Amino acid sequence: AKLADMVNMNQLKRFVRSDLMDKIRRSPMVRREFRFNTRMPAEQFTADEVFREKLHAEGVKITVQGVVDCAIIDDDGITVIDFKSDHVTALTLESVTNRYRDQICVYVNALEEIYQKPIKAAYLYFFRMGKIVQIKG
Repeated sequence: AKLADMVNMNQLKRFVRSDLMDKIRRSPMVRREFRFNTRMPAEQFTADEVFREKLHAEGVKITVQGVVDCAIIDDDGITVIDFKSDHVTALTLESVTNRYRDQICVYVNALEEIYQKPIKAAYLYFFRMGKIVQIKG
């Protein structure tokens, strides 16, 4: 199948008219598909309190790699946008959003470290539903 046949034009049109697209258009610096490689404190990746304290005390870091769909870099901070194609309904929106929170936190921490700027906001954009969910900010 051709790539054009796989794109849902209604979903694309809805995004082009969205507030997020307006932010992207107005920004002087937008990074798309931004690949990163950074070291982060290992305690961020475990829920076990005793283990977290041990990792923190020992200063253990791990290398994290990822790809941020879109980062808007302004003088006063960064806005992170991650696009999702999941089939989401009003009933599943919260649980699906929660599933992606840790991923967005990694992106936020990595971009703050790389650019030495604060994160102003972080969003998930669910294409099928046309829904913007603010995770941070």
